[in-house]
Amino acid sequence: MEIETSRIVEILRSRKLVDGQTHNFYYYPARFSPELAKEIISTFSSTGDWFFDPFMGGGTSIVESLALGRYAIGVDINSLAWFVTLGKTTPLTSSDHSQLQEWASNNEFDHPEICPSLSIAELTKHFPNHFLIFLDGVLQSTKDIKSQRAKRLARAAILKHIRAS
Repeated sequence: MEIETSRIVEILRSRKLVDGQTHNFYYYPARFSPELAKEIISTFSSTGDWFFDPFMGGGTSIVESLALGRYAIGVDINSLAWFVTLGKTTPLTSSDHSQLQEWASNNEFDHPEICPSLSIAELTKHFPNHFLIFLDGVLQSTKDIKSQRAKRLARAAILKHIRAS
């Protein structure tokens, strides 16, 4: 097997912004370049091979593996890593899309006073009550989405939006 190290070094030195696939869906701390993951996976495996990532984090290598036609297994102790990676890699049906569009168009998220209070002691120490009321209302609004795939994506979108705020 011939390994083109110059291409890997070039990618390691790159300052290119992360884009493509679902990589911008959620900014996971300590993520690495999708371009590097793609290069390493394509160099060391072939279509139809299995890829294993024992510390999958935000799922960069899992997303790239699947995009390159590999089977992928990812493991992580962090439940957020599981949530983010499932959101990035679960294909949605047209029914899922419809449910998400209906959910988004039927909810107003600008009125925290209409939402019930969220009272988790650890959260109340770190966040103002009006924010927790708002967050609880937004999360509760996903309860009527029937598809688990669509519900997961809606909650991940909420997480991304709140993290970006």
